[in-house]
This record gives sequence, C-alpha cells and structure tokens, in this order.
Amino acid sequence: MRWRHWYEAARLAGCPPAAARPAMMELLTEWVGPCPHCGQSNSFEIDRTAGRRQAWIEDCWVCCRPIQVAVGFDAHGGLDVVLAPAQ
Repeated sequence: MRWRHWYEAARLAGCPPAAARPAMMELLTEWVGPCPHCGQSNSFEIDRTAGRRQAWIEDCWVCCRPIQVAVGFDAHGGLDVVLAPAQ
C-alpha cells in the first residue's frame, strides 16, 4: 500500500492525518547502496508489505544505467539487499 491509502483510511476512520504516518513509516524502509555500474550511492524505498522476497529494476540516479534490486527479509525483519547490473 502506498502512503495515500493509509492516509485515506485514517481520514475515513476519523483519525487525524498524523496518526496514519507512524504506521506507514514502519512499512516502508529506505535503504542506501552503491550503484554496481558507477559506485555512487542510490536510495531505494523498500515496501515491507510486498512480500519476503522482492525484485525489481531501477535506474541509477547518477549514471542512469539499470540496477537489478533483490530484497529478502529474515525471520526477524532484517534486510538482505543485493544490487547487480541489470541485463
């Protein structure tokens, strides 16, 4: 779910908008890692509700080359992130 959905659900339930924000912050995690092409830092937003194993392709913010992002969660919610050049 995206933040706007949580915001809308909280609004419909009569909660103030700020009440929806803490719950969402626990569901999204920002992770910073180096581009496998140019080595520059990139920020990735990881959605904890999208499953224990996730994979997608995202372009580097600096060199614009594609990065294969693979994410896994352990039993305690820890992240295992692998960045590789996308084909």
